[in-house]
Amino acid sequence: MSAKTVRRAFRHEFKNLPRNDLWTASAIFATYLLGIAGGIALGAYLIGHPGLWSPFAVMALIVFIATRLRGLNNIVHECSHYTFTRSIRANVAFGRIAAVVLLGAFRKYEREHATHHTFLGDRMHDKDFENLQVFRIDAPVTRGSLLRHVVTPLLCLHIRRYFPVDLSFEDGRGVGIAKMALLAAVGAGAWLAPLTTVLMVLVPYLYVMTAINYWNDCVDHAGLIGESDDLYASRNLILPQPVRALLFPRNDCYHLVHHLFPSVPVQHLPACHRRLMTDPVYAALRHHPRLPRSQPAGQVGWSAP
Repeated sequence: MSAKTVRRAFRHEFKNLPRNDLWTASAIFATYLLGIAGGIALGAYLIGHPGLWSPFAVMALIVFIATRLRGLNNIVHECSHYTFTRSIRANVAFGRIAAVVLLGAFRKYEREHATHHTFLGDRMHDKDFENLQVFRIDAPVTRGSLLRHVVTPLLCLHIRRYFPVDLSFEDGRGVGIAKMALLAAVGAGAWLAPLTTVLMVLVPYLYVMTAINYWNDCVDHAGLIGESDDLYASRNLILPQPVRALLFPRNDCYHLVHHLFPSVPVQHLPACHRRLMTDPVYAALRHHPRLPRSQPAGQVGWSAP
């Protein structure tokens, strides 16, 4: 069975699933902004009032802030598919606001990400894959390559390719000015409270978030992206709900479902996965983590169907 067959079987059932209304989308968006702001404020307090447990609390806050930034990054992705909320205009607006916070560019991301769905794994045309080729993400997953993928961000080897800053004005003058203003605010914070700015802003944004992005790309496609059929070129990695809430805040662990049906809003991905599990070919794929064993390419542990 191919991806085309699966899409044909379920496309009518998954078509036009409801998107968030504007108020719900705004509330979701606000929780991420408040989480980031609250985490920074609490971190500033702990740094200014050190105690026995403060270092551990600060480290936990660094990870928490990074996951909230990752959530905003996911929302940019949803907005590029126009699935975050009902209105196309509102999706673009939310995408641009999130891009300001991330110092990114929504329209550029939207344009490049479209190639990832159209030309998945194509070395010449898949712009998302273009940055990943240097990390050999298309190589079969073995214990050695898994260790390499784990260690790469720990040694900061990923940052040059995952550096998130884009100060262009492609999203409009207002968005460009807002990014410059945010950058100036970070600079002022570095002048007034250097340790807080480094630990609560720069480390979560430049290091932890980008590390999560790298690992997430590995989870999504490592060892599979060279497959010619979309059904086998991506994976789900379904973890317990508390872990997913932290590491996959927008249900992005259902990446195979997303590639099969990119117009499905993220809140429906778990239900769509359960429905797809009624298909024996889809159900036979591995959807939960499993360490790789010594196996031939294409049959490698957690990385392949």
